[in-house]
Order: sequence, then C-alpha cells, then structure tokens
Amino acid sequence: MAHSPTVTIRRARRTDFERVATLAGIDAGAAERRALRHFRRVVADLGTDFYVAVVEQAVVGFVYVSYVRQPFAPPRARIEELRIGAALRPEEVRQALLNFACERAGQRGCEGPPAAGRPD
Repeated sequence: MAHSPTVTIRRARRTDFERVATLAGIDAGAAERRALRHFRRVVADLGTDFYVAVVEQAVVGFVYVSYVRQPFAPPRARIEELRIGAALRPEEVRQALLNFACERAGQRGCEGPPAAGRPD
C-alpha cells in the first residue's frame, strides 16, 4: 500500500510569491514589482498569520488570517483568504489549514474559530 504524503503547515516565505500568486489566480510572471514588494511586506507582518500547506516540498494551499484587537473583548480572528490548489487531497489540505488557523487564533487569545472573510 502506497504511503500518503504528509501535509505540513509552515509560515509563508518571501520566496513563495510565485506559487501563492498562482494559487490566488494571479499571473506571477506578469505581476509588477510593486505586487512582489507588497507580498513581501505581508509575509513579514507579524500582526497577521500567513501560512502555506506543503506536500512533498510543494506549496499546495495557503491561509491568510488577520486579527482585530478590541478594547473590551478578546481579539477577533478573520480568515481573509484560503486557497487550495489541485492537491491530491484538497479537503485534507483545506482542513489542515483551517485547523492550524484555529490553533493560532487560540494562541493569540481569540475565543472561538476565526470568522470567514472573503470566500475562496
């Protein structure tokens, strides 16, 4: 019986631009330098979470989560974008990213799962 590859979640890196852009439906080759600079700033922003799903060293999905601080309540998490490529097991990749986003939101003091932002 063949071994099913493991889905690994890691923080997005500056070098993930081309694959993440492709997953988001953007032609990375035609993207302006401004888009690349913006991507790099977003990846470096520690006030948000930008994580990728990796299977066999290939980025197959990503989740981008923003956080809103509130004056008299715990912070709120919101999934701004969740994209899954043509992975062998897209539902497993999606679930791994959602579970990770929930775990990170809890670590940041949010109560409950992140709210859904824009649909993918």
